[in-house]
Amino acid sequence: MMDAEQRAQQRIQSIFAGLGLREGLVQGASDAEIDRFAATQGVTRIPAAVREALRLIGRQPYMLMAGTGFGVRHEFARMRVRAMPGEMSEAESRQTSEAEPGRRIRDAAGMLVLSEHQGYVQEVIDGADLDQPDPPIWVIIEGEVTGRVESVTQWFRHFEVVVERHRQELERRDDLREGRPSWASYVLPRAALTPPSSRPRDRVREIVEAVFAAGLRRGSVAGASQEEIERFAAAQGVPRVPPAVQEVLRLIGTRPGLWMPDDTTVFGVANGAQAKERAVAALHGMDHVMRDLDGILVLAEEPEYRFYVIDGADIQEDDPAVWEVHVHDRPRARKDWGSTTGWLDKKAPNIERERMNIRMLESGGEPAPDWAQDIEPR
Repeated sequence: MMDAEQRAQQRIQSIFAGLGLREGLVQGASDAEIDRFAATQGVTRIPAAVREALRLIGRQPYMLMAGTGFGVRHEFARMRVRAMPGEMSEAESRQTSEAEPGRRIRDAAGMLVLSEHQGYVQEVIDGADLDQPDPPIWVIIEGEVTGRVESVTQWFRHFEVVVERHRQELERRDDLREGRPSWASYVLPRAALTPPSSRPRDRVREIVEAVFAAGLRRGSVAGASQEEIERFAAAQGVPRVPPAVQEVLRLIGTRPGLWMPDDTTVFGVANGAQAKERAVAALHGMDHVMRDLDGILVLAEEPEYRFYVIDGADIQEDDPAVWEVHVHDRPRARKDWGSTTGWLDKKAPNIERERMNIRMLESGGEPAPDWAQDIEPR
């Protein structure tokens, strides 16, 4: 069984692995370099999550920390004198830590400075928290505490946003046929983030069960029968329905509920020959690299806006990639998911976020939306 430090390290490793960066873009630091980094700041302990982050990006974070001093090559000791944290205001406390209003850094002299931006913004760990495997990170602006991130793990997750912005920029450039920057080859395409599962049926069930466990009512979705799935395949003229797709249809194929909350979306076995004809016609008017248009399988259609389809060339795969075909505004076809299971997972409703949306509406005096009945109360 893993201890708290090992779990903290694993969380950081998992986030980094999910960023989709090829080896060579960022550089990690050695343990010896990390120890010297600690000694320079006069601390004897580096939290496990911090050490793991430095092992991964501590020598050269490149685009992850653009314009920010970070890692073992930067000298942070000089900041310790000028970064004298004050107490947060009541409003700032509510924003950063509702459970502990008015908290302040307890050991400023022993704090560890992680980053510095333009000479006036620092991210630090309270010296009193250095024994924690995954401690909070405090934000200091011009010597005043202005916020707190609840853990190193949460702070590290920000890199998901950073890389996603770069990936979107590459996709925008590709759509407009613009040149690609030098770092483009180091950012994996979106489809690479959702590789096929070796057990697609099991994986589909795991994804759906996880959403039920989070609070989606089982009765809010409905699956298709084998006969309906066979009619679906025949109507679209495909020789087989891949196992991952079959399992999706078996579980949510006639009523997907919050997976496809837009009432205008046609999902699953409701898509027949006409949906496929519309998708093929749209694709014939686009520049794309799909290999078998006539053999595509339409999973969902948002009329006059987009389709989710499987390339006919991939129909023999057990967990084939899914393409998003935009027909509105700037038409394009892109393989955004490397697997059907990945597509289902990325489309899964975030039940906790939907609960928050319901609470916000009700607190503002507005009625709960109709779909609120699909979520179990806490």
